[in-house]
Amino acid sequence: MKQFLSTICIAAACCASASAAIPTIDQITGTYIESDSTVYKDETTGVEQVMWSTCNDFTISRVEGSDDRIAISGFWRSLNGERHTIEATYSPTTGRITMPAGTVVWVDNQYGFDDNGAIVVTGQEEINIYNYTYNTSSGAWELSERDIVFSYDEETGRWCHNGYIAVTEEGSVYEAPYNTTFIRANGTVTNESYSFNSTGDRNDYGEESRPCYVDFSTGTILNLLYTDKYGHGTQVNFEASSNKFTIYAAPIASITEIEYSYKVLVAVDIDPDTYHPSLADDMDITGDITDGDNGTKKVSFVPSAIFAASYNSSTNQILIDSNMLYEVVERLELSYTPDATSSVEEVMAGEKTRSVAAEEYYDLQGRRLTGKPATGIVIKKTTYTDGTTESVKEIARN
Repeated sequence: MKQFLSTICIAAACCASASAAIPTIDQITGTYIESDSTVYKDETTGVEQVMWSTCNDFTISRVEGSDDRIAISGFWRSLNGERHTIEATYSPTTGRITMPAGTVVWVDNQYGFDDNGAIVVTGQEEINIYNYTYNTSSGAWELSERDIVFSYDEETGRWCHNGYIAVTEEGSVYEAPYNTTFIRANGTVTNESYSFNSTGDRNDYGEESRPCYVDFSTGTILNLLYTDKYGHGTQVNFEASSNKFTIYAAPIASITEIEYSYKVLVAVDIDPDTYHPSLADDMDITGDITDGDNGTKKVSFVPSAIFAASYNSSTNQILIDSNMLYEVVERLELSYTPDATSSVEEVMAGEKTRSVAAEEYYDLQGRRLTGKPATGIVIKKTTYTDGTTESVKEIARN
């Protein structure tokens, strides 16, 4: 069975939270979400759009006996989500987190074959990080020897590195996230999922849990579910009221397979006898908001599932293939701490007072369009009267 998914909305993470003084080194310890973006640029027009790319969770702890050293665990991850810990310097005066250029993130094994054809470790190679800058004189991108600096924004309580950070192996760049931002986690997601093996038997994954960030200012959740073997998380869009929480059905990850382009998360009905899912009439994922412990809020969502989906370029539509199942999310629960000074209603009401100054539309190659098309994937850039902007990728409804 195949079904069209009419809307996708992947917003770039933007800064919006209460003002905060520069914290001490002990105050910055805890759990965070790393949010990365990427840049789409049209080679002909040069028009660029910044879009959210991926996220993951990590922890910051103080290096024992040091006045300015912190340990960051999970900043980047290698195969199968293995976490690696690096050290950085923290200044309680400026709020800056500093990593020297060439910092070793992890050491990767190199593999070969022995005389009997068995796979063996033949050596090791450092995985390093650098600033990645464009040299206007040479017209080339270069690895910089400048320190990698995350500046603290007192208005948002976040740390952000402006520009690219290159992850390198043997001097070659294989990943370059843009405008990496550290956001303190304010929630936890717990789920129980399963899939089916080649013989059709149910394969349970057990209970899984991860930190997340619920952002009412943009209506997004960072790190709701992991989307790949590296432990990268997804971003989803939501709407909340005093008692109802709705996560919109949408693609949660891009994939590179011959037939399929996306993983999509949608609400499903589960057959009580076979445990197989079918697409629900309303594919948005809903749950009731209840009071938790110590001022937290809790949400238990209806069952959902992750399917493969293809993009039809001739019709500009995303097509869900419900026969291509990745996993069933039988139980999905969210616990979060609301803003200390604002209720959900107050935050959402405050957003409604912010008016739109301009809306612009671009195609996926970065070319500006004269208006919103009737169908198709576009990037919508909204500029508000307070000077803030938001970019989302969406598919126009038919």
